[in-house]
Amino acid sequence: MTQTVESARTDAGTRVDSWLTEFAEAVSAGDADRAGALFAAESYWRDLVSFTWNLITVEGPSGVAEVVRSDAARGVAPVSFTVSGEPTEAGQEEGEGGITEAWLKFETAVGRGTGHLRLDAEGKAFTLLTTLDELKGHEEPRGDRRPFGT
Repeated sequence: MTQTVESARTDAGTRVDSWLTEFAEAVSAGDADRAGALFAAESYWRDLVSFTWNLITVEGPSGVAEVVRSDAARGVAPVSFTVSGEPTEAGQEEGEGGITEAWLKFETAVGRGTGHLRLDAEGKAFTLLTTLDELKGHEEPRGDRRPFGT
């Protein structure tokens, strides 16, 4: 389910790819407990219409599980997640595990979106932002889709 921009990945890229694959599989299967387990005890998922059809922020694994169990999330079905660029790591110089950050593009059964993921040192999500950019079949007429003439 996860596609990468480059074939050679860093450790950070591999961690993000693995997490996204697990998350997409759990949400597609409706496995709320498995999806929740991918998030740290103190974590936040901010969804802007893409999975919940609403503006919502949930906290912790139980909040994530609640979203995955919701009727709104059942029909969304993530199709793919693509990492935009190479994920980065920060915070390793203090002697602690670093925070891995990645910008994302994703596609669901109903639309396309962008997002941002932050993983903690244990590989659990600390923050996830998902935003719906367009609905399939109702794309903005720009570029090649723009009408010609006046």
